[in-house]
Amino acid sequence: IAVEGRELVAYTPARMERGPMPPAVEPPPPPEEIRTVEELFLTGQRIDQFHHPTLDPEPYWEEALRRDPGDTRANNAVGILALRRGLFQEAEERFRKALERLTADYTAPKDAEPLYYLGVALKAQERNAEAFDAFSRAAWSAQWRDAAHFSLAELSVQNGNLAAALSHAERSIEANALNIRALNLQAAVLRHLGRVSEALRLLEEASHRADPLDVRLMAERWLASGDPGTHDALLATLRDHPATGLETAAEYLSAGLWEDGVAVLEEMIAAAPDESRVSPMVHYYLAVFAEKLGDAQAASEHFRLGMQMPPDYVFPFQHEAIAVLRRATEVNPEDARARYYLGNLLFDWQPEEAVRLWEESATLDPSFPIVHRNLAVALSEQDEEQALAKAIRRLETAVAVRKPYPLHFVELDRLYQITGTPPETRLGMLDRNHASVIQRDDATGRLIDLQILMGNPAEAIELMSTRVFDIWEQGVGFNSGRAWTDAHLLRGRQLLEGGRPREALEDFEGALRFPPSLRVQDNEGPAGRQAEVSYWIGMAREALSDAAGAREAWQGASAIQLPPWRRVGGSFWEGRAVQHYHQAMAMVRLGRDQEGEVIFHELQGTGKATSATWATEARPSSSVGQRRTRLNRIASGHYLAGLGHLGLGETHEARSRFEQALEAQPDHLGARTALGALEIAPHLALVTVPP
Repeated sequence: IAVEGRELVAYTPARMERGPMPPAVEPPPPPEEIRTVEELFLTGQRIDQFHHPTLDPEPYWEEALRRDPGDTRANNAVGILALRRGLFQEAEERFRKALERLTADYTAPKDAEPLYYLGVALKAQERNAEAFDAFSRAAWSAQWRDAAHFSLAELSVQNGNLAAALSHAERSIEANALNIRALNLQAAVLRHLGRVSEALRLLEEASHRADPLDVRLMAERWLASGDPGTHDALLATLRDHPATGLETAAEYLSAGLWEDGVAVLEEMIAAAPDESRVSPMVHYYLAVFAEKLGDAQAASEHFRLGMQMPPDYVFPFQHEAIAVLRRATEVNPEDARARYYLGNLLFDWQPEEAVRLWEESATLDPSFPIVHRNLAVALSEQDEEQALAKAIRRLETAVAVRKPYPLHFVELDRLYQITGTPPETRLGMLDRNHASVIQRDDATGRLIDLQILMGNPAEAIELMSTRVFDIWEQGVGFNSGRAWTDAHLLRGRQLLEGGRPREALEDFEGALRFPPSLRVQDNEGPAGRQAEVSYWIGMAREALSDAAGAREAWQGASAIQLPPWRRVGGSFWEGRAVQHYHQAMAMVRLGRDQEGEVIFHELQGTGKATSATWATEARPSSSVGQRRTRLNRIASGHYLAGLGHLGLGETHEARSRFEQALEAQPDHLGARTALGALEIAPHLALVTVPP
């Protein structure tokens, strides 16, 4: 398109050309195998920069410091990690170490990053004069001028020097015109200097230039103008997104604008639908603001309210909240909630400190179940012989309260499962708390699985038939389709054993007809469980003297194209192997013994190798998930070996393998079902009919 001879828009189709694939990123070697300190630093930086899900940068930086304790870059990197974790004194030490070489012989460092972060660490420790000096020294660097002058502006407000604060805020904005926090701070300083019209013009410009949705900016507009429309917009935002109000309060706390913080938090209280919906953190922040303003009575009242407010949906997330909650514990040694909240905030960064705080909270208020649950989570990840037993006791305390949380039953049953607690005990615990358990899908799913395991498929089917499940990836931990099929196959086998083949056939044929309420996902892999179901349909038809129908079902089972299964890596692979087993069973029923025996021998060999490999692992893994995985692999191996023996008519060896599977995993449904069938109805358990 051209106008007056000038081309305005042109288009040329892009031609896609296949180029070589770029080289794949290889995982880094262990730190001790990396040759140089520079490579160690860069490896850690790369891991940190990309937020690697399975690697931690710290070992690489610590190895660099082991070789060269004075390395500037590694000390600075470890100091930043300490800052993130709220370890401000440790961070300060690292930054000072990083600066030793950078500032040797009175050198002003070319990279002022350690100076800036030293200021952050000092300010977090309320050593403001030293922090001011560090920020001032960092501000000469163009790279850190924006952040350093902003921090200097905040400290100047705290010192009561508004003129200096305005100057530093302006210099921060000169370095970064889109720094919304500096723009807001400059507007606040202008407002406090009585230059309201300038503040409002600046806020209007900031709204267009930077972030029109910034809640601090909305608060500044209201504080400067008092406009009812602005006030209503702020109230609606604080009501719908209360976390943004706490973020704004943290900014005012950092900047020393105590009265402004009080004003916004009081609006949060006014915006809440009712008093019980006000976060305790609002009152804790208000208490600290009141202390800063010298109002001891108001501070005492807000500390008391923070301790008494409902703890539901409260999870502090700001570094600024560390000091606020620490102050709450100092003022009121009986405040169990502040210790609980602070433990929640610190657990990812300082797990030992979090556990100490939770233990203090549990001592002060043993009736609060969530703190016991949190301690159980922490204990279950410890590499200590008695840790799991201690975790179980904590969760047992958590579910013993008058109104237990349904999630706690899920977590307790998971620990029972990993420690080999008898399924009868687990089912009894869930049954006794039925009203609480059925409030959550994952808890109900565990109840259903245990009902099936204990031979009560009718109860499981009733639970599944009367409930709509919300299933999402990795969300519930309950495979509704698998449970439905398991329950119908089990009930069908019970009916078949009891001489009621027609009713058994109805269950077998309904095993893969899922009601919409289950919201079943296709997570059984190609061909699913059709071979297993078809085999049992054939067994029921044979019992009804329908030889043609039985043969048709077995032919269908034997003709299914099943995916390979030749490694046992969990329930998914075990499930595939079980389908091959039932296909082999169908082949034998059709007189194709040799084909079936090949599969039975393969099951036997792979199962034995798998159980032996995992049983001889040098040292069991420490985490709950890893321990469970190891035991599951052992159980799967024994179970598949048992199926191979069973298919070959070696009942004594099969029974031994099934018993070993249950020793490793007492809730292994396949092993328990097969062992029960050997005891009750061996003619149905065996594939090859004994002479």
